[in-house]
Amino acid sequence: MRIGVSGTTFIGKSTFISDFLEIWSSYKTSVIKEDVDLKVGKTNEKIQENILKYMLKQHKKYKRRDKVIFDRCLLDNLVYTLWAHDKGIVKEKYVQKSIDRLRESMKYLDIIFVVPMSKVSSVNAMVTEDEYVFMTELDHIYKGVFYQWANNKNCTLFPRDDKPALIEIFGSQAERIALARMYLNDSGDPIDATPTIEKLGDIDDMQKLIDDQRELQKRKL
Repeated sequence: MRIGVSGTTFIGKSTFISDFLEIWSSYKTSVIKEDVDLKVGKTNEKIQENILKYMLKQHKKYKRRDKVIFDRCLLDNLVYTLWAHDKGIVKEKYVQKSIDRLRESMKYLDIIFVVPMSKVSSVNAMVTEDEYVFMTELDHIYKGVFYQWANNKNCTLFPRDDKPALIEIFGSQAERIALARMYLNDSGDPIDATPTIEKLGDIDDMQKLIDDQRELQKRKL
């Protein structure tokens, strides 16, 4: 099982992975570090290309039978590229090139947990006004990509047949882990990688998972 964790800056991806590894210790983690300048929105085609090549190299190391969770993945590279194109930093030709390579490379991921900004997912850092604007702009793109994945079967960003599941996880640390538990069993194998309204709507089970995670956190303190 190859899992990517995606989302805008300062949203708590690394914290989620740390919590994840405490539950599913059989997983190894692969941190794909972002360029420091990207946090304030500074990039160009060369930077995006270098990051894309590095991410591809990391993703190709693992097979479906492996258990690995990536701190950022190819989806993040595309979102940053789309943001840069909107700002006139990269050309449309490069965007299309990135989309084509992303589509061909999605087979290297099985699940992507996407952490959105929301009323129940607070920003886990003190950020400047410019950083907040940047992370909000990125978040809008992530949500647009998620919408296309969920609602457009002809979306060109993903292959039709072998595309990873995109699953939004939000809320507190305990709630994010509780959501992940709805898709992974105790061994870290998939229960069902397809999100459904029925599954998300089972409030009693969801609340029990959240309460269990909160109790675990209390014990660690």
